[in-house]
Amino acid sequence: MKVYFETYGCSLNQADTLFMQGLVKGAGYIIVDNLDAADIVVVNTCTVKQKTEIKILKRIKSIKDKKVVVTGCLVQVYPELFKDLSVIGCEAVNDIVNACRGSVRNLDKNYCEKLNVVPLRKNKVVEIIPISQGCLGDCHYCQTKFARGVLHSYNKEDIVRHAHDALEKGAKELWLTSQDTGCYGFDINTNLARLINDLVKLDYDFRIRVGMMNPNHALKMLPELVKSFNSEKVYKFLHIPIQSGSDSVLKSMNRYYSISDFKHVIDSFKKEFPDITIGTDIICGYPTESEEDFKKSLELIKWLKPTVLNISRFWARPKTKAFLLKPLNGRITKERSRVLYELFKKVSHDTYAGYVNKSFKVLIDEEDCLGRTGNYSLVAVKGKTVLGKFYNVKITKISAIHLIGERV
Repeated sequence: MKVYFETYGCSLNQADTLFMQGLVKGAGYIIVDNLDAADIVVVNTCTVKQKTEIKILKRIKSIKDKKVVVTGCLVQVYPELFKDLSVIGCEAVNDIVNACRGSVRNLDKNYCEKLNVVPLRKNKVVEIIPISQGCLGDCHYCQTKFARGVLHSYNKEDIVRHAHDALEKGAKELWLTSQDTGCYGFDINTNLARLINDLVKLDYDFRIRVGMMNPNHALKMLPELVKSFNSEKVYKFLHIPIQSGSDSVLKSMNRYYSISDFKHVIDSFKKEFPDITIGTDIICGYPTESEEDFKKSLELIKWLKPTVLNISRFWARPKTKAFLLKPLNGRITKERSRVLYELFKKVSHDTYAGYVNKSFKVLIDEEDCLGRTGNYSLVAVKGKTVLGKFYNVKITKISAIHLIGERV
């Protein structure tokens, strides 16, 4: 039997898919990358954005004459939408083989062990390692907490062992992923910085990409966390969502930090690593966001100068507290997201322009000669390259989303 997987959402969902593929392959199924060739279709869903949710539901409805298994956050939040299909929740993905064999409806929320299965790695140099499930937040706009639950950190020794095994098999880049890496270990008397310190001791030439962390958690271990990034093995890359440049909007969202907290984290990292790449997230048009609040978000982006910015128009998600708020007119949220994107293009271009004629050590981590600098900037390298190899690259040009360079 042939199985096709289709995945939506974050790198944690990607990790779950690789985990399931490892189980399915071990049970004798054949993984295919074409839906038409498959007997079974597994759809790993996301519930962050309404637009994505609608796309997923249409996609599932369009699949004819094949067994369909649905998993991921959308299943956990809205199981009633999938009454006639096999469904497995976020913490029941270890039941994927049974779901492929027959009719299964498993929404068990008991955390399953995801580090003792060899995942099916599509990119031979990138290993996505889940370090925890759930979070410690209670954001008024977010449904993910309903799906992933409260924080459950994986054992540090198991993570290091999993990383060692992946590096031994040829991985060159480790992605530490979770709903919020910043709170990793708070429930088991450790933290993210200590995990990074243990990982960089592994005797291989590799890089670590630390996934998204919230500012309030970074603050709790800030000096230790900054120090853990000192190793060349850690990408100087920080994905730290702000969501709004206004303290009043952050309070309404029930985010547990202020703008000054956020700036303190950024300043602390930039003091040690001036060229660190900063990525952040902004929600445009939250119901309590005034024009003045939005201007504060623009000013924050001018100050931050990110080269990675995830812009989301606010969509009210059922079952959340923000769903009860009166939404802004759609034209307002659309225009604000447009204005913010135009500003982002300018500040990211200005940042990238400063890299021209500079040389960097680049790890080729994607096909088509694409690689990453030490601060995780994406580089298209001219000429022939080998996946998983490091090259010295001089930046010659820039585009809107990446650098362009040649080997030196």
